[in-house]
Amino acid sequence: MCDFEHEGKVDVSLQWFAKEANRLPEASWFGCALNVDNPNLWMMEKMGLPVSPLYVVKDGNRNLHAIGRGVSYQGADGSAFIETMDAALAAPGQKRLLQFDNSSVSLDKGWHFNLHNNI
Repeated sequence: MCDFEHEGKVDVSLQWFAKEANRLPEASWFGCALNVDNPNLWMMEKMGLPVSPLYVVKDGNRNLHAIGRGVSYQGADGSAFIETMDAALAAPGQKRLLQFDNSSVSLDKGWHFNLHNNI
């Protein structure tokens, strides 16, 4: 959880060594859920423009997005930016790699960044 009363920056660096090969379908995720007043204000950067994950065209994959620099929040309680330098796939709300439907998940469950998959 994040408290907007204190401005600051949190850097997270993840390193993974000696991962064994696997022929079964698998994926690794890094999730981040910040405690914000209105999670529906989250925007993702797509092709240099802010896009709401809640306003994706029908059959336009509402579950997984290729993003640019990251996702941002701007609300009455403050602002936040989650920059992802090496993981371009983001799932709003929950990890949904192979779910192809038109449902949307609540954004209060945060963002999940796909670090790798072999699917």
